[in-house]
Amino acid sequence: ADSLTLSLWDFGGQDVFYSMHHIFLTKTGIYLIVFDMREVLRRRRRKAARKYLLFWLRSKRLHAPDAPVLLIGTFRAECESQIPQVNKFLLDTCTNDFPSIVPSESYTFFPIDNKTQKGIEEVRKVVESSVRQSIAMKQEIPIRWMAFLDEILAESEQRPFLKLHSDIRDLGRNVGIRREEETKAALAFFHERGFLIHLTGTQALESIIVIKPQWLIDALSKIIRDKSVHVEFKDFEQIGLVQDARETFHSGITNRDFLEHLWNGIHVDFFIDLMKQTMLMSEFGKKGTFLVPSLLRKKVSFENIILPGYPFVYDFSSTFLPKGVFQRLVCLLTEYSFKKYGEIAPSFELRKNYAFLEIGPGLTVHLLEFETKQSIKVHVGSPETFTKMKGIVRSIFQKINFEVMGGGLKWEEYIEGEHAIEYEKIDKSKREIQAPIDHDLDSFIDRLQALS
Repeated sequence: ADSLTLSLWDFGGQDVFYSMHHIFLTKTGIYLIVFDMREVLRRRRRKAARKYLLFWLRSKRLHAPDAPVLLIGTFRAECESQIPQVNKFLLDTCTNDFPSIVPSESYTFFPIDNKTQKGIEEVRKVVESSVRQSIAMKQEIPIRWMAFLDEILAESEQRPFLKLHSDIRDLGRNVGIRREEETKAALAFFHERGFLIHLTGTQALESIIVIKPQWLIDALSKIIRDKSVHVEFKDFEQIGLVQDARETFHSGITNRDFLEHLWNGIHVDFFIDLMKQTMLMSEFGKKGTFLVPSLLRKKVSFENIILPGYPFVYDFSSTFLPKGVFQRLVCLLTEYSFKKYGEIAPSFELRKNYAFLEIGPGLTVHLLEFETKQSIKVHVGSPETFTKMKGIVRSIFQKINFEVMGGGLKWEEYIEGEHAIEYEKIDKSKREIQAPIDHDLDSFIDRLQALS
């Protein structure tokens, strides 16, 4: 009765995977943030080390605000005499803002060494203690649910996923679970505890229960690739898809045929639905064509840039602008644009940190992401559409916040410079409208269209 079974997930450290973390970061986990102490001690690397630690602490706080987190410093044997310096750096950097950090006996972090194993046993003990003390461990569930989970996990040795209306139904009946409501409640519980992945935004998503998360990561990684991973375009020449590959990995625009090839024609609808519902992909230009904004590489320099239109700003600097928010804003606006234009390709320009879109008659918008300022600026083409566009963008941010960021995003909105007075005049006659949040992407886009 006192035994514990823990599953360990190692998240990819590459930037391109950050936008997928919300799929895997759960509120009931125990988090270990591992860093190289040598990076902290090198003056030239200290700023980068601080940025790395704050990114992970903020990401964890966004998705799992109350979950314990341990800071793990490696290469203890090389840094033994300088551990107090590392501890001071961490105290100055992050301790006050992140109360869920669990300290070691002597420091605010756990210095360890993989070669000598020094410090590792203390980490194990604190992880176990943290798990046993967590509120999630105290939740009572029916014994048949545990039997149900055992049946599900036993299947992971044979296959990476199960089907809801056949495999899961049969396994549930084996342990006395016959009602669909109880089956879904148990799956939601297992999903939140990190035993499996079950997303429910559409029928295609709901129909598949992922019991090997690595299978899902591998599938998504075929399209969302890190820029450091070289793409062998010659591999696509013999099958006539080299141009599709170049457009996908250079411009972020892909198509159904290319995705069929990447995913070997297996569960393509599931993967497309998953990427669309999590706002990693949008329909674009014509049917069967998609945009994956996280693949955009080229950046625009905003130095001395002057854009037409009326700017308003979403400022996240008081907390944190996670990677992937800007890309999801672009995703939903292009999906909205596609719905407006149908088969007609709209005017557009897309970069990693900039987008120009025409999302309706007379409704043009420039989007700019300022990473250092932790803000997103929106330029609207005319004062007549200012209020309308502001309502659309705010609705999108609310959807991103509650469906992807766990409701933890916080921002300030303001109109920039001389246009503030002009906007106030417009706003007196035109009330800003916001679309209600709808979990189904198509329904949400329809609601956005109703605003315009």
